[in-house]
Amino acid sequence: MNDFRRVAKSSRIRILYLIFLILWHTFIIPVVCYTQVEDFAINCGSSSEQNSTVGERVWSEDTDSRHFFLFQPQKNHSSITAVSDSPPNQIPYHTARLSRYEFTYSFPVTAGPKFLRLHFHPASYLTFDRSKSLFSVKAGPYTLLKDFNASLVADEDGDSNKILLLQRCINVGQGQRLNLTFTPNLTIHSDAYAFINGIEVLSCLKHNIHYSNPNASGFKLVGIVHEANTNHGSLVPPGLDSSHSKKTILRPVLYSAISTIFLVSLIYFMCLWVRQNAGLTKREAEMEIQTLSEEISSRNKSIFPSALCRYFSIIEIRAATINFDDIFVVGVGGFGKVYKGYIDDGAKPVAIKRFIPSNLQGVQEFKTEVEMLSQLSHPHLVSLIGYCNDEDDMIIVYDFMGNGTLRDHLYGSKNAPLSWNQRLEICIGAGLGLEYLHNGAEYNVIHRDVKSSNILLDEKWVAKISDFGLCKIGPDGVSKFHVTTQVKGSLGYLDPEYSKTKRLTHKSDVYSFGVVLLEVLCGRPPLLRKVEGMQRSLVEWAQTCHSEGGPQALLQMVDPFLTGTILPQCLDKFVETVLKCVVHDGNQRPSITQVVKGLQLALQLQRTIEQDQRFGGARRPKTLTPLEE
Repeated sequence: MNDFRRVAKSSRIRILYLIFLILWHTFIIPVVCYTQVEDFAINCGSSSEQNSTVGERVWSEDTDSRHFFLFQPQKNHSSITAVSDSPPNQIPYHTARLSRYEFTYSFPVTAGPKFLRLHFHPASYLTFDRSKSLFSVKAGPYTLLKDFNASLVADEDGDSNKILLLQRCINVGQGQRLNLTFTPNLTIHSDAYAFINGIEVLSCLKHNIHYSNPNASGFKLVGIVHEANTNHGSLVPPGLDSSHSKKTILRPVLYSAISTIFLVSLIYFMCLWVRQNAGLTKREAEMEIQTLSEEISSRNKSIFPSALCRYFSIIEIRAATINFDDIFVVGVGGFGKVYKGYIDDGAKPVAIKRFIPSNLQGVQEFKTEVEMLSQLSHPHLVSLIGYCNDEDDMIIVYDFMGNGTLRDHLYGSKNAPLSWNQRLEICIGAGLGLEYLHNGAEYNVIHRDVKSSNILLDEKWVAKISDFGLCKIGPDGVSKFHVTTQVKGSLGYLDPEYSKTKRLTHKSDVYSFGVVLLEVLCGRPPLLRKVEGMQRSLVEWAQTCHSEGGPQALLQMVDPFLTGTILPQCLDKFVETVLKCVVHDGNQRPSITQVVKGLQLALQLQRTIEQDQRFGGARRPKTLTPLEE
């Protein structure tokens, strides 16, 4: 009977503690996570001495120096305010600030990412002809608009009364102000001018801020500008609820009051109940609560040891990406999406890789990538910052690579082409990263998915190997020389021997890297499905050209941008190295160490002979070490 009473009382404590935790997560956490943030709405050109309200959103007149100031460097060339000569008459589109000279709005804000919305109504104002607006807009160091003519954009569909919205999220550094500078382009038109109707600045950490949906009724995406058709009555953009501002201020106060009442009451009754139940001692009750606490908290802990790297909550990740807004997407793959985000109060940009939770393969790749990267460290591997596996999400956080992928700079984008020397340096860096995986880490690792889109470039163009979800621990080279495993990788880069036999070796990475080297030389993908014959496969095309005419026969394959820049001696060594990587028999391929030495020799030949030519042939090149066999 005593045992029954003890079990029953133990169950009651568990129930009470569960209620306590539910209330804690419902009321306390939202209060803790809430941060007071900026919320500016400026009705530019307004001369009213009082603020104006549209719905529940308050718009300030633009001379309210209590919250921001308007800076005009030339006092005799100040801006003016004016009323538009055409509808709509709603705030903030009825008035504007205009000038034929530069002017700046300066906002005192905290550090971190800020959501910015600019409103433009391209009408005629006083003597300012609507067709003559031509200006640029900068937010600190960021150029938001360049030589922008609002009337041309609005008139594209034949509707001169359209409203234009520019929406961006930008980062503000510690101790800086957010300065929005409008600069007319007087070099193109002597009577050009800049104008603005409305400015909204909000913290990106605010939970209820939404981007206007460009696919909603009355909106059309034009570059980075959204068009709002004014025929729908309301000028509040779809997706933006003007009531959010007040709600987000009132909710924390309400949460705090309610949670305090509930928690004080609950703790009181729990203490009273424990005292009245002598069948369960104080020590036993404490042990029950402690055990239950450990059980519940363990469900929310990471699947990895805490010592591996930093753990992020889903709240932190959502704040860093504005709830995974697609405007922050910088990459898409079979695993999911990669976002650019900001952590540590907006001070640090990061890459946030979000796996598709329903993908079973993605679960294993996520686990493998975190485990691998947390134990690997090299200048030519991406650095793991942390991860999140909260609310069924699987997320990895890396250092952000400012220059994107190697592929982004070879083909299929508007990026300026890389020089030949740059390409060689990047290839050498990537090769050194692979060499570390094969030979330098505690366990030798086979990457299994080497390709140009998995080689990232930082701000200084340093190459870093990424995407370790398919990695395998390699054979020890003593008792085993290969790993038998399911074939995985990317089409066009797969080692044909591995694909046929399912025997994975380090030479499989060497083959894939050889394909990347051909991409670098030729500036095209490894496979072109719409092309017939040998040119469909980059490897087969290179092998055929070489067998028919030697290394110089590959000149017909070289990226046109590189024509005349690759010295013959360098090309010979590069082609020799590449073609050894992509032979069918893995035993005949060089090690990654030999490949790196071949690339270093090719670069040395290029630089030495270039230098010799600059000195008119008076200098002799240094003695060069050939590629080891």
